[in-house]
Amino acid sequence: MDDFLILNLFVKSYKNYRLEYRNHLHCQICKILTLNLMKNKELITVIYLKRNSLRVSDNVLFKKAEDLGLRTLVIFCFEPSIIYYHDSDIRHLRFINQSIKSINDKLKIYNSQVYVFLDEAVNIFERIQFFYHTKFVLSYEETSNNLTFKRDMQLKKYFKNKGISWLEFENNGVIRGKKDKKN
Repeated sequence: MDDFLILNLFVKSYKNYRLEYRNHLHCQICKILTLNLMKNKELITVIYLKRNSLRVSDNVLFKKAEDLGLRTLVIFCFEPSIIYYHDSDIRHLRFINQSIKSINDKLKIYNSQVYVFLDEAVNIFERIQFFYHTKFVLSYEETSNNLTFKRDMQLKKYFKNKGISWLEFENNGVIRGKKDKKN
């Protein structure tokens, strides 16, 4: 899992690199290095934890990732749009933080951890794609509010454009986007 530590460093410098790369786009060496990096990307599965999936014991995402047989990156995104949304509270953030610590304690025996990012999810997935070729993203459907629903629709479009299979699982019997709420 040491390779994933690169992502933490990359997140901090990604925007600067993009600007630098644009400024030196004419540089043939930069083009060759970037193409070589993109050619040799490892296939991975990403477990995308959301507020409704911060557990290990009964979390189907971990079992599914194991079944897929690829190296797995477990992530959580603290998204500014959600953090500053009117229905968010510091108690939610504390709960998320405590849950991630608990998951990390359980993942230590597998030499793994949850990688935490502070940015919008689509930006994080774009950065991950820079170093890895994401084959699958596993998550639970989130049934929180319209903001997270719109975010998931944006991610769905992004994953489709990138050829990434997004496997979403129902959570607690709630079906997101159901028109007829009577049943």
